[in-house]
Amino acid sequence: RPFEYVASALRQLNAQTDAGPPLLHHLAAMGQPLFQWPTPDGYPDDIDFWTGSLFARWRFALALANGKIPGTKVDLPALLEKTNGSTPAGQLQQFAVLLLGQPLPASVTGPLLKSERKKVVLAALLGSPAFQWR
Repeated sequence: RPFEYVASALRQLNAQTDAGPPLLHHLAAMGQPLFQWPTPDGYPDDIDFWTGSLFARWRFALALANGKIPGTKVDLPALLEKTNGSTPAGQLQQFAVLLLGQPLPASVTGPLLKSERKKVVLAALLGSPAFQWR
């Protein structure tokens, strides 16, 4: 569910947030506006209901990584410091372990390391199916 995705991303990145309207807007864009489900039976548990919001999830991940959600902040330099990775490849693998629970295979790391933009790579990890799988 989108709420679980947002909460997981915020927790794993040690984000500071006021959970204000900009963050709630992202949840609504993913199809799960808080406390607004029209019937008392709760949000659907069916995965098919939530798979239409993948682009909105990518937009959230990119906004979070780039610090574009007012009231929500990720301290990327502090995260990079904690990775103990002295090289970009080491940092990427540490982020992969933090977000995905395991290092990335070499076939994946090559293309990601070509990106000069660490925030886009971070968003790609957050938007990956491996991060979103429960």
